[in-house]
Amino acid sequence: MKKQNFGIEIELTGITRRKAADVIAKYFGTNSRHAGGAYDPYTATDRKGRIWRAMTDGSIRTKRRENGALINANRDYSCEVVSPILQYEDMDDLQEIIRLLRKAGAIANESCGIHVHVDGKDHTPESLTRLMGFAIGRQDLFYEALGIGDRANHWCKKINRQLLQAMRKDAIRTRESLERIWYSAVNDGYTGGIDHQHYNSSRYHGINLHAFFTKGTVEFRLFNGTTHAGKIKSYIQFCLSISAWALDCPNERLFFKGCQDYTAEQKYTLMASVLKNRLGLRGKEFKTCRQHLTAVFHPQAEAAAA
Repeated sequence: MKKQNFGIEIELTGITRRKAADVIAKYFGTNSRHAGGAYDPYTATDRKGRIWRAMTDGSIRTKRRENGALINANRDYSCEVVSPILQYEDMDDLQEIIRLLRKAGAIANESCGIHVHVDGKDHTPESLTRLMGFAIGRQDLFYEALGIGDRANHWCKKINRQLLQAMRKDAIRTRESLERIWYSAVNDGYTGGIDHQHYNSSRYHGINLHAFFTKGTVEFRLFNGTTHAGKIKSYIQFCLSISAWALDCPNERLFFKGCQDYTAEQKYTLMASVLKNRLGLRGKEFKTCRQHLTAVFHPQAEAAAA
């Protein structure tokens, strides 16, 4: 799990892009600059020479604080922090940056989300089929655990089973055949053909393979915005563990019966079991990860992790 590279996009407001870049640059002891151009980014360089960006995003409802109250703000306060390619060893730096941004005024309102990109270089059509099967079988549980709510209607749609069935029936199992399936009618009736434009509509799913075909990453769009560094770490661990499971597990057809009639306590037990027994997020190291990802079913557990 920890050997995989990843990146993260964190949508924020309450802070300007300029200020966010300044905060990141100050942490690394470097300088920020206004790069300009598309998405009007401000950038900061880290100790390894990698570029962090604070970019505008049209979906963010901008706010700022004035005399302790949140009021509407101009587009300078649309701030999506985009990390460079990170390794697991960068997690402490990422968490500290999030804390400093929060201290500087950053907030995440209901218009904000978090997207985690996991490096797809080791993934094959077989592993991606396993990944999608794992996620689809459990997505009702995951969507409830993550509190996705209305975002599932547009920005973070569930994957439909027809797509998975087509992936499993594919006798060729090449990157090209998988690409044809993704950009086809089995994916929510999509009819636009193979299209690598950034804003292709197929991207708006909880697990987005449009990113795989355009950037070489598997994108997880499952997370509500937050400035809680511990929660963001748990989201990254969750994504890395699903990807690692898909790469390593030989069986793509593990049975999962669903949980629509389960009580909250039963869902808590089931989610905890998935995290520990399927994804390997067990032991003291991942205790807070499990607490954050089961908190909706067991709120007192998250309080202990705060």
